[in-house]
Amino acid sequence: MTTSTPVAPADASAAPHTSAPRTPAARIPAARTRWRVTMMAGLGAAAAVAIVLLAFVWPTVTSSVKDLPVVVVGSGDAASTLHRTLTDDGRFDVRDAATEDDARAALTHREAYAAFVVSGSSLEVLTASAASPVATQLVAQKVATIGQGLQRDAITSQTALARTAAQDGAKAAAAAAVAGTLQRVAAQQFPTPQSHAGPAWAAFSGQLAGAQQQATAAKSAATAAAAAVTAAPKPSVTISDVAPLSSGDPRGTGLGLLGLPLAMGGMIGGLIVALLISGFGRRIAAAGTYALVGGLVLILIMQPWFGLLPGPFLLNWLAMGLGLFATAMTIVGLESLIGRAGIPIGAILTMFVGNPLSSLASPPEFLPWAWGAIGQWFVPGATGNLLRDLSYFPDASTTHGWLVLACWSVAGVLLAVLGRHRNEETVHLEGATEVAGGRTGGVADANSTDRPAAESRPAADDSAAVTPSHGRHVAQV
Repeated sequence: MTTSTPVAPADASAAPHTSAPRTPAARIPAARTRWRVTMMAGLGAAAAVAIVLLAFVWPTVTSSVKDLPVVVVGSGDAASTLHRTLTDDGRFDVRDAATEDDARAALTHREAYAAFVVSGSSLEVLTASAASPVATQLVAQKVATIGQGLQRDAITSQTALARTAAQDGAKAAAAAAVAGTLQRVAAQQFPTPQSHAGPAWAAFSGQLAGAQQQATAAKSAATAAAAAVTAAPKPSVTISDVAPLSSGDPRGTGLGLLGLPLAMGGMIGGLIVALLISGFGRRIAAAGTYALVGGLVLILIMQPWFGLLPGPFLLNWLAMGLGLFATAMTIVGLESLIGRAGIPIGAILTMFVGNPLSSLASPPEFLPWAWGAIGQWFVPGATGNLLRDLSYFPDASTTHGWLVLACWSVAGVLLAVLGRHRNEETVHLEGATEVAGGRTGGVADANSTDRPAAESRPAADDSAAVTPSHGRHVAQV
């Protein structure tokens, strides 16, 4: 006879127990933000809005028409008068050029916005509307004023010549009348040849000859004065555009509006790479891919589609892509070095400093102090003016633009190098990252760079080899 032994429960939960009455859980009050923090958040948001407004309004409010470089070709009183006319209100910085060819070279090399060629009473004005439509409009307004002045001067001169001609004509008529009267007197008093033998005739004949000479001279003077009035040069003013805008952008608004999309595009690319991509090499690759594809898309829109850029396609693509890469890599580098705070710093440098100072819509000389020149050392200004030079001014030097973009790109890469071993927090999409051993998941453990994930932890803790997607990690190449 076999006896059975009772089997103990597998765990405590399987053992019989007595149920105790449940007590209702205590309600935990919802956490609320302190009033101080609440007020500080509101004030901070208001300050941010004010800064944004100032960044975009300040260049417009503080800019003034001044120191616009122009060239004058000519000599004599007309050139001196033109110098005084151009410099009387401080709007133009007048420089001299020896020949018209030198003046044209100054425009095609972007050393001046206009040239005034004086030749006698004619004035030829050379402009480069592609350099700045605003500057060309100001020059046209000044030319209209100069043309009115030339017309007034011509009318004054012609009036003086006509007055002189009228006076000489009156003198000629009076002298002719005197000579005619003396001839009639001679015919009456000295009718025969015998009467010409006496002293009376000798005196009278001298008087008659003098009157005839005066009449002839007065008639010649009157004829010359009339000819001077007829031959007086008429003032002429002609305007020629040596660097016109493309037919697709006759008002030049395309390049002027490029700054904001370029800045926003670079910021978006940098933000995406900084938040979603880990690993130094992969961040560089992501930023480079974004720059190449993004630059291509932007150039395809602006050049073949809308016809806003007439320059060489490949160079324009390279310039646009390098501008996007410089901005994106600056943000990525700052985020790699100092963390998430680097993202707003890069955005401020691009959007609130570089873009307002880019001077893409107006000449940089119009900004106060040296802000216009400083703005050309930021990515938006350098990219926009580089595209302008490539499209409209093939003779102008593009070294500055390429150098600025290269410096910002290299600086961003160097910042990323310095921050490559800093623990950083990244946001990853599920399945977007790799851990050691080729598995996909969240962010790899810090020790997984040296050994497989399966060996880095005991088998019982294998589930901890993949951390949540918002964990902290060491950026890897």
